[in-house]
Amino acid sequence: MIAIPSVLEMLNTKIDWTQKLGNAVIVQRLRAKAQANNKLQTTEQQKIVVSQEQGRQIIAIEPTDPSTVYVPYYDPGVV
Repeated sequence: MIAIPSVLEMLNTKIDWTQKLGNAVIVQRLRAKAQANNKLQTTEQQKIVVSQEQGRQIIAIEPTDPSTVYVPYYDPGVV
């Protein structure tokens, strides 16, 4: 990064963008980990879509019915 000061400057001046980029990377890693452990699967409420973009795997979670919003429930004793 030091070899490309313009990139370092952009990361420093556009903090919101840099944070969103980092969050997206973390989310994709967590989704890949969940999928590898069979914890991320298509259900009646959600559809898991795996695609390749620029040689990288992208995991998207989409609603099966866009007009319905499902609120997740987590058992506090399990979590």
